[in-house]
Amino acid sequence: MNRQEYRAAMENVIYLSRCAVNGVNPGRERVGNMDLAALYAAADRHMMTAVVAMALESAGVKDDAFVKAEAKSIRKSVALDGELRRVAARLEAAGIWYMPLKGAVMKNYYPRLGMRQMADCDVLFDPARAREVREIMEDLGYTAEEFGKGHHDLYTKAPMYVMEMHRHLFDYSPRTPFYRYYADVRTRLIPDGDHPCRLSFSDEDFYLYLLAHEYNHYTGAGIGLRANLDIYVFWKRFSDSLDRAYIAGELKKLDLSEFERKSRELATALFGDGELSNEGREILENHLLAGRFGSEEHRVKNGVEQMGGGASGRLQYALGRLFPSKEFIQEFYPYFWRHKLLLPFLPLYRLVQGMVMDWPRVRAEIKALFRPGGRER
Repeated sequence: MNRQEYRAAMENVIYLSRCAVNGVNPGRERVGNMDLAALYAAADRHMMTAVVAMALESAGVKDDAFVKAEAKSIRKSVALDGELRRVAARLEAAGIWYMPLKGAVMKNYYPRLGMRQMADCDVLFDPARAREVREIMEDLGYTAEEFGKGHHDLYTKAPMYVMEMHRHLFDYSPRTPFYRYYADVRTRLIPDGDHPCRLSFSDEDFYLYLLAHEYNHYTGAGIGLRANLDIYVFWKRFSDSLDRAYIAGELKKLDLSEFERKSRELATALFGDGELSNEGREILENHLLAGRFGSEEHRVKNGVEQMGGGASGRLQYALGRLFPSKEFIQEFYPYFWRHKLLLPFLPLYRLVQGMVMDWPRVRAEIKALFRPGGRER
């Protein structure tokens, strides 16, 4: 579909999602005039097919693709919950503290099971016990796809289980204070009921982390519309009980006050009863173009802008990719950091590694970097 058709389909995605999370039946006449194939394609790009399916169902529409999407989302949510319980039981038996993150928590705030789709399950745990956690995961049938690099270890198990086990909440970045703010995250966590090793954020701190996570994506490869739906659902559930003064103070520390205001106003305008401002339209445009998982075009565009834009910004971006910071090398290339005589060869290694292991992404990044103005088409 072309851009005009996509935007029309996204208007319907927004409308139906608003109906679903607010328990409103969509207008039958409007639903009857929708292009369901385009609607599905647009919703799928933002991982919102299940919430749209539930709205269509309430209007008496049972399209096969949407029915299957809803059923799949429900099955996956139940399956991932079961896997999380199995992993948690082993962590508790070993005395390793842990905390479910992101979608594993956020999905429980939506009105219906499966309404908030999940691709994987994220868990923060005691980073000092990473090797023990690997042994536990492998004993449970998981394969370590990534271990000891970045802020999380990636485990997979057939047929569709993906667990991201986080040693830290964020990688080091000079752009944001997130890494420093969450460096001693354990002090911010509270015991969770009858499970002494299971910890959780307060509602306020969960919201702050949700925003920091979304901002990280927004200023990187971009992030889709579901981010704002999460914000709306969270505020709809907790607005009367939140310590807003605490949130405001912590947002200043995180340098997220403006982003939070714009994001919450946009969420209210799209899914509640607010008005869409010019600021909101700017963020919405970013979300619509990026989709749920963002794009290399967005990543490069944002990176170049952070370097000042123009030819100088593109050059600095390219140099930063070829010659990363010492913190990046320590986190992602510890072997080179331990053997510093090899550091001059790291740029060549990174380039060859990218071309061999992930050429489509590298090619997209190069094309975006050298596109005039760094603009998306």
